[in-house]
Amino acid sequence: MARPITPEDLWNLARVSAPEASPDGSFAVVAVTTYDVEENKGTGRLHRIECDGRANPLTDPDAGASAPSLSPDGTRLAFLRE
Repeated sequence: MARPITPEDLWNLARVSAPEASPDGSFAVVAVTTYDVEENKGTGRLHRIECDGRANPLTDPDAGASAPSLSPDGTRLAFLRE
């Protein structure tokens, strides 16, 4: 029998932000946040998601990043560094 989900289970799940799609629709950028309960801290990392589903990390896993925003032509990316 499956056990009920616990608060610890929820904290161990990565959270994915709303995607920021490129103007031509060929890729999207998302922030993926993971949590460390012992440190009481969440850290975001940006990933580029290709149309075929491949994901490539864009930022360092040790420094937080969030709120991706692409330039109108899709050649530049702005984001918040935590």
